[in-house]
Amino acid sequence: MLAYGAKDGDRLVCAPVDLVTGPGNIYVVAAKRLLRGVVGIDSEAGPTEIAVLADDSADPAHVAADLISQAEHDPLAASVLVTDSEQARDRGRGRARAAGARHQARRAGAAGARR
Repeated sequence: MLAYGAKDGDRLVCAPVDLVTGPGNIYVVAAKRLLRGVVGIDSEAGPTEIAVLADDSADPAHVAADLISQAEHDPLAASVLVTDSEQARDRGRGRARAAGARHQARRAGAAGARR
């Protein structure tokens, strides 16, 4: 709809956009590929990746938030923690798993609500 616009009879409901931009999963990449030549696109970026470099001073909540920020977009996304600290590794892993479990529960609740 955004690329082609939408009409209700003769009335324009949504004008076509000039540019589609932003990251996304494999479906976003496929949609952008189909729209090439119809509207402008920024890139076919595909699944996102992040590497977090942390030491003992890293706040585990921030480490987890950074890791989850990319992992939640797509099962193919890569989130990597690089550290020489067992403490940072364990705290970051624990926070990321807890945040991931909460995210999955929210997704399951949202999916159930759509039925």
